[in-house]
Amino acid sequence: MEGKLLIVEDNEGQVEAFRKLFLASGVQVYTAATAAEGLEVLSEETIDVVLTHFRMQQGDGLQFLKQVREKYPGVYRVLSSGFLDDSMAFRFVSSGLVSAYIAKPWNPELVRGKIAHTLVVKRTLQEKKLLELISSIKELPSLPGLFQELLAAMEGRKSMQDIAAVIKKDPAVAAKVIHVVNSALFGREDIAEIEEAAVYLGVGVLKDIVLTAYFIDRKHWAPEQITHLKDIFLHSYLVNKYIPIIFKTLFGQALGKGETSLGIVHDIGKIILMQHFPERFQAIAEKADSGNFYQQELALGYEGCTHAEIGAFFLDWWNLPSLMVETALFHHTPDRAEANGRQRTLFRLLHYTDKLVVYVWNHRSEPALDMSQFYIKNIDGEVIHRIGAELQGHARSCEDLFDRLI
Repeated sequence: MEGKLLIVEDNEGQVEAFRKLFLASGVQVYTAATAAEGLEVLSEETIDVVLTHFRMQQGDGLQFLKQVREKYPGVYRVLSSGFLDDSMAFRFVSSGLVSAYIAKPWNPELVRGKIAHTLVVKRTLQEKKLLELISSIKELPSLPGLFQELLAAMEGRKSMQDIAAVIKKDPAVAAKVIHVVNSALFGREDIAEIEEAAVYLGVGVLKDIVLTAYFIDRKHWAPEQITHLKDIFLHSYLVNKYIPIIFKTLFGQALGKGETSLGIVHDIGKIILMQHFPERFQAIAEKADSGNFYQQELALGYEGCTHAEIGAFFLDWWNLPSLMVETALFHHTPDRAEANGRQRTLFRLLHYTDKLVVYVWNHRSEPALDMSQFYIKNIDGEVIHRIGAELQGHARSCEDLFDRLI
């Protein structure tokens, strides 16, 4: 474990405890007692991770992290507190303000593991092979400011009217939202106003539609690429739809609000590849069959800069929530993630759902499915068969959704 950690904490005893925790780890520890001192350290050193307390005697930890995000977006931000409830902490993480949250009282091994995981992700996204590939892109794709404004409105719990007003700033995206909500998929044909569409869809689905609309904007694509784009979109859509279904079947509860877009973003690296490295994408796609795109990337020598790393790089560069970044990075290798129990569970579930969707899609026209390879602990086999049959029917009927977005 290597990297530079800045601890902004006004309790000297806790600072010393952190120093001892990382003494033999290879992590260089810098300290600051106030937010102002922390910003000074950041201006002088290339810091990888900042860890700060929610309540400091001289300043607000959240305000400090907002300044860090604005001035040093490449720095990972870890918040620690004994005062926040889980829902509030989760809101900060899911909005992208905080990369990770550590509750007090601290478990030393948990703290060390959280920082180690954060450094692994950051180091992976700074590997020479990946950065050389990224640097060859003449103009890095950007995520429109409107989407960041939309996230900020959701983070601030603005009204649906306020959220709709943000979307209306881009008439093309607003029109796509209206077009999608009036599809057979959502069972409406009479919605004409973006405000009504926002209320009907809810913020989670609304965010997914807007994000997808930007990813698959027609102006980026040659006609011969549309078929590949459609395959990527429909796969991502189905994965995104069935992760919460399987999660609730397993655990009896819904996913958190910040966990509902994982399927949408997990394969974004394929879209980046197709847009900026079309020959490489085509060479991989021609060799790939039955959904083994990732295995073909490895076979062709692209380890370390596959669509997983490429997607994670851009999600991180766009300053989207760390869970999205790590979803893209680990969706083929969930056990590589040095994450906490819930995150690793999500990555494994995504990996499972990804394979399930590939299988069902490839057999969507068959009268019956053999689901035995997808049996999973704590879910009855009959339930798996029912999910597979439902997914098969959904796969047959969802193709017009792409046409409404492109």
